[in-house]
Amino acid sequence: MKSANPTSKPIRIVIIDDEPPARRKLHEWLQRDTAVEIVGECGNGFDALRVITEAPPEMPVDVMFLDIQMPEMSGIELLRHLSEALPRLPLVIFVTAFDRYAIEAFNLHALDYLLKPYDEDRFQRALDRAKSALEGANSGKIQQENLQENLQHQLHALLASYTPPRAYQRHFTVKSRSAVLLLKAEELDFVSAEGNYVALHRGAEEFLIREPLSQLEQRLDPAIFARIHRSTLVNVNAVHSFLPASHGDYVVVLKSGVRLDLSRQYREKLNASLGLEL
Repeated sequence: MKSANPTSKPIRIVIIDDEPPARRKLHEWLQRDTAVEIVGECGNGFDALRVITEAPPEMPVDVMFLDIQMPEMSGIELLRHLSEALPRLPLVIFVTAFDRYAIEAFNLHALDYLLKPYDEDRFQRALDRAKSALEGANSGKIQQENLQENLQHQLHALLASYTPPRAYQRHFTVKSRSAVLLLKAEELDFVSAEGNYVALHRGAEEFLIREPLSQLEQRLDPAIFARIHRSTLVNVNAVHSFLPASHGDYVVVLKSGVRLDLSRQYREKLNASLGLEL
């Protein structure tokens, strides 16, 4: 790795990733470079917000290696908070497991990105690009101030266009004969319409809540719950198999042994979402 100019200040870097192995890898590679100072390693956006905003004004963070997908506060949400708290955002190198197509929009608004899994050569190119940006050496015609300003505009454009992921219902509060229970949505096997009520099925247990099935469906994660009948939503993780029935219909067999009807009306959509060929 390149060594620092003894008269220049080190590049102050924060590593932000909720995966410890990913942080360790970046730390190992960064610490070999004498031009770099690792200011902090953060496993979540809240810690990163504190580390970056509490940095002395005369010694701000220069570069963030920033994971996009993190629980509670995503990398994009962290940038939004930083943009409100700081006069100038650090340069951003996104670290992500998104595929190349999904990352295109982010690539327009960041200095660089590392697509997991990445190797040390790809990391080094991203770091060298950050060094060049900070030194104003990307082009003899572009001054450091102009380059920084351009990156700031791009990041603010990203923040303006970012839509936070939708929050789906994760729990239900239901009454039993002796207690009030907290049910995790992911623990339900299926949900069925029962007149003006919806029945939540967990194993042999059944709990009623007063709500139309169509309304509840909007609050459940479609990656987990799929409509298989006009009166039934099923947790795809609870499905064991599909058995052919008459007239092109199928029977969905759950791991619990419960059998549910899959109507032709919803078969094609289920095929597309689960990669089936029913």
